[in-house]
Amino acid sequence: MKSNDTSLTRRIDSLQKVSSQFYNSDALFFRRRKDCLRQLLVVLCERGELQTLVRFPYIDLEADAVAILESRARAVDLTSHNYYDLLYAFHVFRNNYRKGEQ
Repeated sequence: MKSNDTSLTRRIDSLQKVSSQFYNSDALFFRRRKDCLRQLLVVLCERGELQTLVRFPYIDLEADAVAILESRARAVDLTSHNYYDLLYAFHVFRNNYRKGEQ
């Protein structure tokens, strides 16, 4: 019976290790995905491709896109890029008029 306990303990340890590795890689994937989204938004804005930025189908990244744009709006000088107007267009395009007026 002791042999079975040892074997079971090894299996549990192994599964915990695999689970931990999966969690870490999953967290890295989502962090990297948000970094890529930030880079996409910045580049599109710098190139003046605002219509592309507004119309892009963000699907499950829309909340992240809004958070990034809001952060940029607070951090960037209004004379270089007006992220507030961009956020307005972003929300109105998605028929979110209440959010657009904020």
